[in-house]
Amino acid sequence: KWSGPMKDSSYACLHEFQRVNHFPGSKELTRKDSMYQHLAGMARVFGKDAFNFFPESFLLPEQMPEFTREFRRKRGLWIVKPHNSACGRGIFILQDLSDLDSEERFVV
Repeated sequence: KWSGPMKDSSYACLHEFQRVNHFPGSKELTRKDSMYQHLAGMARVFGKDAFNFFPESFLLPEQMPEFTREFRRKRGLWIVKPHNSACGRGIFILQDLSDLDSEERFVV
């Protein structure tokens, strides 16, 4: 049965035959917003050239001014992903800034 993330204290109650498919802190790698924050932080420390394998990205709404500047400058299509969805749910192509919900959290 799927039960969602476990609290750290719950691991001590597991029996030796029980298995868990998540580990503490795994959302840092599996959520798009957390992964972006870690990659961007490492790029600041080690240089952008070492992290050129992921596209220019923005975390919205926090980086909306920076994204708006780039959106207007580059005039292209942008892929917008909800920060914590899976299986392609909620992904859309952005052509017009008015299509963005300024209250929602996205990775662009």
